[in-house]
Amino acid sequence: MTATLITGASVWDGIADTAVPRQVLVVGDRIERIAETIDAPPGAETIDLPGHTLTPGFIDCHTHVGLTPNLLELGPLSSPAKTLRALPILEALLDNGFTTIRDLGCGDVDHPTIDLRNAIAAGLVRGPRMLVAPHILSARGGHGDFSANLADQYQPGIRGLEFATADGPDEIRTLVRQEIRAGADWIKFAATGGFSSPSDDPNTPPTASRRWTRWSPPRPTSACRSPRTATATRRPGARCGPGCAASTTATWSPPRGWR
Repeated sequence: MTATLITGASVWDGIADTAVPRQVLVVGDRIERIAETIDAPPGAETIDLPGHTLTPGFIDCHTHVGLTPNLLELGPLSSPAKTLRALPILEALLDNGFTTIRDLGCGDVDHPTIDLRNAIAAGLVRGPRMLVAPHILSARGGHGDFSANLADQYQPGIRGLEFATADGPDEIRTLVRQEIRAGADWIKFAATGGFSSPSDDPNTPPTASRRWTRWSPPRPTSACRSPRTATATRRPGARCGPGCAASTTATWSPPRGWR
């Protein structure tokens, strides 16, 4: 395996209060040793970085590599095309020091971020390690439903821009199990309305939100080791109940704050 010795830099380990001068030995793709001085192994490359600071890889806990600010741009694209658009984003994240990301919802009815996660793990493409919630689960007309951006006559039968929506306990349970079957690391649901979706109001939770926040499905998720995370723009929604590991987007304001 190739070895690289990094010298001359300060190292911050993410725990200490300050960075300290250290040398770092990297063998293959792993940090093997950090010490004040290290003897370079035979054939090792030495990189001298005076005036620089080394840190652990960054972790971004909320990304959407499969989305664009204007979701309608994704409408005409196939699932492979959307997946290919994410490749330069993943490379840019890695090149900027992000070695792990948690991706919380794509703009596709399929599961392209699961495929991207697996391709990175297999060494087929460059990118940070990915932990994935494939879709933003929500009630119809809620924060995960973008079908109102397109007139009904152009959506006969399947409403693709609904992405992953469900109403009532039975539909929700089925949807969660489908995410787990696809290989989800996390289950993400919209506990309230949001800003970018066309049919809901961030100040007024969708009618089904109480079912989402009250449901707390420990059996279908924890049995398959998939933690849940919620996005919420009101205080009641941010309290997402037992079995919910984190509130990924929790912002709130008095009603006048939305005006």
